[in-house]
Amino acid sequence: MSSNLVTALQRSLDMECNSINELEVSEHEFSAGFEKKMKKLIHRREKPYFQFICTAGRRAACVAGALVVISASAFSVKAVRESVYDFIENNFSDHQVVTVKDDEESPTTIENEYQITKLPEGFKQTEHYTSDVGIYSVYSSQDDNKFIVFEQFTKQTYNVSFDNEHTTVENITDDNGQIYRVYDHGNGECTFVWDNGKYIMQISGNLNKDEMLDLCRSTKMK
Repeated sequence: MSSNLVTALQRSLDMECNSINELEVSEHEFSAGFEKKMKKLIHRREKPYFQFICTAGRRAACVAGALVVISASAFSVKAVRESVYDFIENNFSDHQVVTVKDDEESPTTIENEYQITKLPEGFKQTEHYTSDVGIYSVYSSQDDNKFIVFEQFTKQTYNVSFDNEHTTVENITDDNGQIYRVYDHGNGECTFVWDNGKYIMQISGNLNKDEMLDLCRSTKMK
């Protein structure tokens, strides 16, 4: 690119910036409803489980963001694709994207809602969201700042990214032969993921692994 063209582009950009600075910005008063929603959002961000909360919109944004990261990484880092039971793990340099094998027989929408039936003492449900393809519930303990996040997905929509620089992974099989994929995040928090035959279930929290396994085994259809 010639220096004259660079200079011309710079001048054009300067003119655009100057025109923007000269615009009059009018003051806007937000509605009481908007202010209330913003205060609630700020309050939620202070919760220790905020990073695990996934509304339908936030999940879509995360998936879109993951796709951008994957596309960018593909030019420099070749993904290592591994199949672990029903899960497909694409490993990159600093993260892992987990999806599920194609299953044409599984429901494409949430036909049956599941829930944790045996919560530890002192926990209560503080958040609950539903959509056609997912269920998201948060349970909190006010006494010791503990939390549990339960999620139910259709197999076609399960697409989650984990940090693989600080996370270790193992499989745990219970007495009934159910296999759980366990992600230990190394900060006192872990995530259990399993396929119950129709849906993908995921429970995250900052309890010990035995307590988390008990939560998984207590998950039943409503």
